Amino acid sequence: MDTQPALLKAIDQVVADFQVGLKKSWNERDLHWCLFYHLKDNGDIREEYPTQLIRAEFPTWEYREKARRTRGHYDLVVLDRESVVGDKVKELDFDAEWDEWLPSVTILAAVEMKLWLSDPLSERSREAIKWDIDKLTPSEGRESGAKVVSVYYLNFVQMDFNRSHAQRYLQDLERHLTEQKAEHPSLNILCVAGGPPIQRISTAHWL
Repeated sequence: MDTQPALLKAIDQVVADFQVGLKKSWNERDLHWCLFYHLKDNGDIREEYPTQLIRAEFPTWEYREKARRTRGHYDLVVLDRESVVGDKVKELDFDAEWDEWLPSVTILAAVEMKLWLSDPLSERSREAIKWDIDKLTPSEGRESGAKVVSVYYLNFVQMDFNRSHAQRYLQDLERHLTEQKAEHPSLNILCVAGGPPIQRISTAHWL
């Protein structure tokens, strides 16, 4: 299944919702639900159970940090049907250790989303971006993860763009994300400003 057209169509709709309904997204979870809703509403991803193929907080990969093991989670994924219903996974008790079944799963699209509400672009913000991108792209120490076909990093900036500092913030964020795109060319990065000029199609916002 080629999930990219369905996902890009849903992202277009999230962009339109975000720019029409300024300040209606109170937190990142609102954006997660908006993307989930449009993916389901499009009807292009068919599944027997409502969250069989589109899942939130899906485990990423395990890595070692200072002699301890930890794991991140993708905000949202679209799973390959055949890998989920295959013999290795379909009868699995999902209380089992992730290491037992994740390598048998194929993720058609992994998505991380960010809602930016404040300024400036602090060191903490840059660390948050780094963590999200580390989850989406190969890195040293990664173990026991699923195969990932495509990755998306969606950024939504909700500020008062009549104020000059908001424009500077957006420019700094776009510059930093463009640098990340140069380092990770396979990563699809979106940056949408919730203010004028309103461009409601996502193609205007891909970096």
